[in-house]
Amino acid sequence: MNLKEMAEQCAMLLDMDGQLSGEISAFTAEQQALYNRLVAGINTCYLTVARDLRRPIQSEDATTDSQGRVAVASLQKQFLSLFRAEKDGRKTIAKEYKDYIHIFGLPGTAIKLYYYYLPEALAAETDIPILPESAVDPMAYVYFAVSLYYTVEKRHSEAAAWDVRYRNIVDHISEGRGAPSIKGRRWC
Repeated sequence: MNLKEMAEQCAMLLDMDGQLSGEISAFTAEQQALYNRLVAGINTCYLTVARDLRRPIQSEDATTDSQGRVAVASLQKQFLSLFRAEKDGRKTIAKEYKDYIHIFGLPGTAIKLYYYYLPEALAAETDIPILPESAVDPMAYVYFAVSLYYTVEKRHSEAAAWDVRYRNIVDHISEGRGAPSIKGRRWC
């Protein structure tokens, strides 16, 4: 489901069906304001889920400086935290700091970084979340945006009802950070 389809779904659930049909470039000021408001709610949910529950991983080749550091600002994506660092396919000891990642014992060396990142906000009407629908149902974004809309309008009972629907989806999203598992036991 792309961004415009999610916004249209929000409008339908807000009993404003048809308000967002047609080309965005032909929207009236009122339609544009509604669309922008719904997109802001969708993006708030999208980025929160991507940051807290289903962190996407980026792999990137980098070279450490003379002190064995890689600047976080030099990475392609918005860095959240380090997953692992490798040299020639083998894990290396690394520690992340606010502005850089320190790779111990490897100054001036080519390495491969795997890190969690925050995706870009959805902007174009055809943008699709990078989190797969199999991992996060797009209706979570829709329900959150509708709940937020009602909250701003001070219609708290409706907001709470949509928040429950949102939470029902989000509570069933497994963490994408290698959540611990309990090993099975043999009962013989």
